[in-house]
Amino acid sequence: MESEFDLYAYETNQIKLYSVTGEADSRTVRFNIIEKAGIVAATSNAEPVDLMLDLTGCTVYLLIVETRAQTQGTITSAADGKVSFTLPEEFTQVEGSYQCEINVIKNGQLLKIIGITLNVAYPESKEDPQLSNSSNITLNVPQGTTYYGSIRLVDKVYDSTGRLISETPHVADTGEKLIIAVKKHLSDEEYIIKKVLETTAGSTDAVPFVFTASDTDIPRGRYKYDIGIKLADGSFHIPVRDSVLMITTAYSALSEVAENE
Repeated sequence: MESEFDLYAYETNQIKLYSVTGEADSRTVRFNIIEKAGIVAATSNAEPVDLMLDLTGCTVYLLIVETRAQTQGTITSAADGKVSFTLPEEFTQVEGSYQCEINVIKNGQLLKIIGITLNVAYPESKEDPQLSNSSNITLNVPQGTTYYGSIRLVDKVYDSTGRLISETPHVADTGEKLIIAVKKHLSDEEYIIKKVLETTAGSTDAVPFVFTASDTDIPRGRYKYDIGIKLADGSFHIPVRDSVLMITTAYSALSEVAENE
């Protein structure tokens, strides 16, 4: 996704950028930086034109003021004041409204361009999403709330070339267990949330699970989860890997009333 804005170098701008949690390197923002607006030559009857900020020899950054996260821009036309940024994951980890600024650096001199707001929202998801090894799902869970979901596994058959031939619902065997493991980073040794789910032999139904309010009462941000299955023969497989759990801000009408009292 791309968007483009005119940006005034020496005025307070009113520009709003939008993104969603967990988005990474998929949203490009282009700025045309204006040094002076509406310049007219003294001896000319021509229409006023904007004098663009010359970015020759400059390095340009987009910075979130609160977190100090930053990303370097690509100058696409220095003489025309054109620069573009691709929003990295560091900008979209937690939903909220963030004040940003453009830093233009040349020969050790810094020009700050202000008046940019980045609004990060989390995408809407199903009330009861069914997690499947056919596709990973990002879970968006408000902090300190109870969350209900379910898991449905699919048995896949491939030919000798690796081409998928068929998918059929997995039939649970006696003694099978599903395990959901949540960590901040997959390389961490400690689990933040771990759920062991019993299955019903002979069933192809989705297996329900619950993250309690206590489970989700953890710092807001991006976590990773895997889903494993322990089969009746004792073997262990991980059909769902490296999926995302976003712990977001819990909003309610009552919380807003409490803040205003």
